[in-house]
Amino acid sequence: MQVKGLRDSITEYIRAQIIAGRLAPGQRLNEAELSESLNVSRSPLREALLILERENLVTNIPRKGTYVTSMSEENMEKIYQVIEMVEMYAVRNLKEKKITHLPELTATVDESTTVTTASPEGWEKLLLYRNLLANFHSNIVKSIGNPHIFQFYTRTSIALARYQYLQLSKTRSGKEMVDEHKQIVCLFEKGAYDEASECLKAHIKKSHEYKINALKEHLKEMKNET
Repeated sequence: MQVKGLRDSITEYIRAQIIAGRLAPGQRLNEAELSESLNVSRSPLREALLILERENLVTNIPRKGTYVTSMSEENMEKIYQVIEMVEMYAVRNLKEKKITHLPELTATVDESTTVTTASPEGWEKLLLYRNLLANFHSNIVKSIGNPHIFQFYTRTSIALARYQYLQLSKTRSGKEMVDEHKQIVCLFEKGAYDEASECLKAHIKKSHEYKINALKEHLKEMKNET
């Protein structure tokens, strides 16, 4: 258990660094340096890197090493195809089961209203805010009670996290997203599943567009720096 706990702590630390861009796309992860800086042995570190590789945050190139995966519009498009497919399925499932009471979803919305990123904050707080916004969508999928679908969705949503963080770092606001989350919850509570589905689909599309714009701006800035 201690070994697993250490592996998970290492995974969470490196994952957060990648999502927040502190480990940049294309950057090589030197195992020796990471092992020394984290004061851990190579074994749990390598296990952590394998988990991150399954999450598509890093890639291992034989005889070259492990690198943070790149970010692109094409990659984001593929991720959003999965996100929309699973979330739309989740809404249909809620409709079939006539589930209108979603306390975890409501709690996530309420919590997200207590955090603001209007002024420049430390990256940890911005990461927390991203997690709260993303948890809304995760809880929609979780609410259908299928752990296999939820596990699959979670892995995909982690791959999306860097784009979400990038967007928030550019805009410093997620209020519009939170307001739309509230609207979707209200529709679920009323049993207006079809309206909730349309609202959620439009929300996902808008979110996708915002992230594309943020990525384009970021890539342009990176190009100008070089």
